[in-house]
Amino acid sequence: MRVFSNGLLRVRQALPGDDGRYTCVAENGVGRPDTRDCYILLMTAPSFTSVSDVIAIVGQRAILTCLSDGSPTPQITWWDGQDRIRNTTRITSLPSGILNISRVELGDEGSYTCVASNPAGRRSSTGFLTIHVPPEIVVAPDPLYVRSVDSEFRLLCVASGKPDPVTIWLFNNRPVDPSRVRVNRNTLTVSRLSVADEGSYTCLANNDAGTANSTTVLIVQVPPAIITTQTQVVVLRGTPAFLPCEVIGKPTPTVTWQSSVYDERYMSQIPTRGLQISAARLEHRGL
Repeated sequence: MRVFSNGLLRVRQALPGDDGRYTCVAENGVGRPDTRDCYILLMTAPSFTSVSDVIAIVGQRAILTCLSDGSPTPQITWWDGQDRIRNTTRITSLPSGILNISRVELGDEGSYTCVASNPAGRRSSTGFLTIHVPPEIVVAPDPLYVRSVDSEFRLLCVASGKPDPVTIWLFNNRPVDPSRVRVNRNTLTVSRLSVADEGSYTCLANNDAGTANSTTVLIVQVPPAIITTQTQVVVLRGTPAFLPCEVIGKPTPTVTWQSSVYDERYMSQIPTRGLQISAARLEHRGL
């Protein structure tokens, strides 16, 4: 600082500590001195932390932050491209530099520019808002399938979302066995069904915004088959006899006996196993 004889005070290069009140005092020994106050207001151009990119999930809240400093305090405005953002019921620009977007929509995705300005200058910074959408199963399998053993079984599951969901298949809540199941993008195929393939199949879609799933149940049916090899039974008259007829199938087959000598007084069926004769008689001979 330098004071000239004509009363001029010169500050060659103002620094942050130079702002404040300065008092000029004029006196010549006659009467009371005269004083005048003068103020130096030091202005600094805006400075701030760059706006960070933000990822938000559709329907939730997104907050973009623009923290600025300067003297006088900079005015903060937000811009969407060439359009200044005005406060609405859903979008609010706060004096602190925060841009608050409640219930973000897919159309909110894009670049947002924060502008800080005061009489000393103007600065801007741009951040990008990315909107993610949780997965949704748009094509789901039916809740229940009934198929025959040895037939082909196929399921289709299509999911939407942003970013594109990754789809995996579960069998009884565990990853499917690639040796038995073929997965091609959205389709699961079992070329030749067995009883071991019966159970629940879950399509699970996942991305950074969440998960979605759809579960279906497969029932595998087996045609009836008689597995007994014995074709002749020899017993003494009056003693019990058992004619085996072991049957498998799913659902459990209904077994009926056809004979011209069938007698309910002596004969009773044992389901899926055979025919019990309490006391064999001569008239029970035959087919």
